[in-house]
Amino acid sequence: YGVTEPITTNTTTSSTYPNGSPGPVITNWNASGKKITGFTHPTFTYTSTSYATNWFTNVTYYDYILDDGNWELSSLNGSVYVKGDAVLYVTSSLNISALVIKPGETLNLYCAAASASLSGNNTANSDGTADAFIFWGLPTCTSISFSGNASFTGAIYAPNADLVLNGGGNDTVDFVGASVTATARLNGHFNFHYDEALATIGPSRGWIVTSWNELPPSSVPAPSSVMPSY
Repeated sequence: YGVTEPITTNTTTSSTYPNGSPGPVITNWNASGKKITGFTHPTFTYTSTSYATNWFTNVTYYDYILDDGNWELSSLNGSVYVKGDAVLYVTSSLNISALVIKPGETLNLYCAAASASLSGNNTANSDGTADAFIFWGLPTCTSISFSGNASFTGAIYAPNADLVLNGGGNDTVDFVGASVTATARLNGHFNFHYDEALATIGPSRGWIVTSWNELPPSSVPAPSSVMPSY
């Protein structure tokens, strides 16, 4: 599947106004009726050059293109382009070689596969905000790996998975966002940045009970079959 992106070259116009050759010698008559000869009228030349606007199309091909909606795949192997607010559920195999999310769009990726990998020189999120790409590792997902100078912007929630980051590249930051996994191992040098904005714009986990007071049975009012009167 191809994604076409137009590229425009602006129109350029140049103009010149050189003096031309002298005009013919003519005879003029002044207001007093006297003849004046030998007066030369100069001529001018106008030259204009325009270069037409050129249009080029750059076509990039992806293995999968996701639009708005809910999607399900048994196996995902290859490159992905997201042009809408998409939810994708992968059940058996997940190997992403390139992932591009169009600015302003989102991807929630639910992975039930035992292992997931993100490899190659790719940008996992072209929008540059961590909330645009959320990876949800289901209980069956036990391994997530990054390799080949893969860069990532997003959030990972996979509490049963072991996260392995293999060899960061020359990027200022290799991982931007947040990650919740069972373990994490970084091989080579890797620049990791937690995106604090996720605290307000990221996925919400709802209310969490932190404390409570238990009532003994004797303190609980007995149910009554008498309807109150108002």
